[in-house]
Amino acid sequence: MLENEKYYGDALLQKTITVDFLNHKRKANKGQEPMFIVNDNHQPIISKEIFDKVQDERERRALLKGNLVGDRHKYSSKYPFSAKVFCGHCGNTFKRRHWNSKNASKKVV
Repeated sequence: MLENEKYYGDALLQKTITVDFLNHKRKANKGQEPMFIVNDNHQPIISKEIFDKVQDERERRALLKGNLVGDRHKYSSKYPFSAKVFCGHCGNTFKRRHWNSKNASKKVV
């Protein structure tokens, strides 16, 4: 909701594109096709200035958490230590895994 351009009266077209028109498969447009923005498309809910301030605040809070652009998994952690332990070699986060043993017991590691 905080990043939707419709709240300040604009409309972004072609957010998704049709990949297979026979099966009606669609996927997110990540630069494959051009996107178009229609300014003042409808009555805004909030002003553009407030929307820009919210985006600046989101960016500021993301940088405080050490969050990089495109690395949003840190905010959806289910467990308290998720996304807090990093590999010293590659820098990726450690994840919970289930190990299954031969006697059908499960162990979370």
